[in-house]
Amino acid sequence: MSALSKVIIITGAGKGIGRATVLRLVSADARVIAVDIDANSLAALAEKCKDLAGSVVPVIADVRSRKAVEAAVKEALDRFGTVDVVVNNAGIERVKPIQKVSDEDYDATLDINLRSVFLFARAVVPIMQRQRSGMILNIASTAGLRGIKDDAVYCASKFGVIGMSEALDEELRQYGIRVTYVCPGNTNTDLPLSWSPADDPYRAHFLRPEDIAEALFYVISQPANVAIGQLVLRPIIQPPYSSMLPLPK
Repeated sequence: MSALSKVIIITGAGKGIGRATVLRLVSADARVIAVDIDANSLAALAEKCKDLAGSVVPVIADVRSRKAVEAAVKEALDRFGTVDVVVNNAGIERVKPIQKVSDEDYDATLDINLRSVFLFARAVVPIMQRQRSGMILNIASTAGLRGIKDDAVYCASKFGVIGMSEALDEELRQYGIRVTYVCPGNTNTDLPLSWSPADDPYRAHFLRPEDIAEALFYVISQPANVAIGQLVLRPIIQPPYSSMLPLPK
């Protein structure tokens, strides 16, 4: 089966990287289960996709819930008979000094960013084991490679995504299941607004959601004998705390 005809579940599909990825894959004839908790964003996405080559099935779900995750996977099976790829993209970021991080902040960040990866992996692995093929594609972050001031819980969640991805790769490759984690750097979505306001001059140099979507399409499109373990994407120009080039004068 070619990459362009695969059945793909994408979480956090209503906005940002998830939305751009759905549009990229559906335009290439993929059949996508688009998962998000926001019904309005899913409806707008489905309308945008209706004239594209593939198809999209919107599924309203809280990715923190085992029952909701299992229902989303069942929807893919009922509609298309299989799951070839799951893209774990759902995520939140609450930038605060550690003493201001509430229990709710901690629980929401770990549950959405990391628990959801575990839940979807556990739900799709038996399907992929039976068919001796599949891909689990997890969206981590460069914040999972290096700690960032005032972002300890988000960093912990993304370090966790990387650790889980590497362990799953060791566990699942014997079944022909490929596990990839992608670490985007600064990307111009709603996520960084708490630390990089819309008028920040550096935002003009951030990656676009479409840039990440193209990278994910590249990973999914690889032949079955090619496994990409880690993919890191950064804008050339980033804020001064990074090791990238500063803003041009």
